[in-house]
This record gives sequence, C-alpha cells and structure tokens, in this order.
Amino acid sequence: LLATFLIQYERLQGVQSSGVLFIFWLLSVLCAIVPFRSKILKASGQDDIPDKLRFTTFYLYFGLILCELILCCFNEKPPFFSNVVTDPNPCPETTAGFLSTVTFWWFTRWADASLCHHRPLVLFF
Repeated sequence: LLATFLIQYERLQGVQSSGVLFIFWLLSVLCAIVPFRSKILKASGQDDIPDKLRFTTFYLYFGLILCELILCCFNEKPPFFSNVVTDPNPCPETTAGFLSTVTFWWFTRWADASLCHHRPLVLFF
C-alpha cells in the first residue's frame, strides 16, 4: 500500500524511475531469499508438504516481488497529468532511470572532465 502511494506521488512530481522503490523491492527480494531457500530445502527433504497453502502463497509472493524488482528496472513514460514542463528535445540524463543513473555515474564525470578541458578521450589497456 505504501509503494502504491509512493508511485502515485512521484508520478505527480514527474519522476519516471524511483530510486526509493528500487531499493524497497531490492531489499524485499533480498530478505525473502533466505526463507525461500529454506522452504525449498525443507520441501525437498520431505515427501509431503504439511501446509500447502502457506507454501504456495509464499512462492507466489516471492515471484511477485521478483517480477516487481525486474519491472522497477525499466523507465516509465512521463505522465500526461504532471505539471512538470516537458521539453521537446530533453536531455537524456534527466529522464534516465535510477539504475542507469547509478551504473553510469563514473562516465559522466569522466566525459565532463575530458570535454571541459578539450582533451581527447583516451582508453588505457
């Protein structure tokens, strides 16, 4: 429920990819991995599962939060109902997703340093 309100609030603010939601889903998956593994080991050691409803619902829960983590990695389209000014030729950095921003933080500083000082980019092997 909290995630739903956070998504709607950030959409109204014009945010296309939320870092808070990505971290929330990542922590949810990481915390569910240990019970997921223990349920698999417990079920593989027994012939019959005593509580099939709880077993099944946990696997559905884990599958859903894993899907949500994967979907959170993709960037959404900008909302139509936001008050944020849209530029017809926007800078790709402002609309980049959270995961793209985190993984390419090193390149921005490197490219800015090279372009500002008018030095060519050099790769070292």
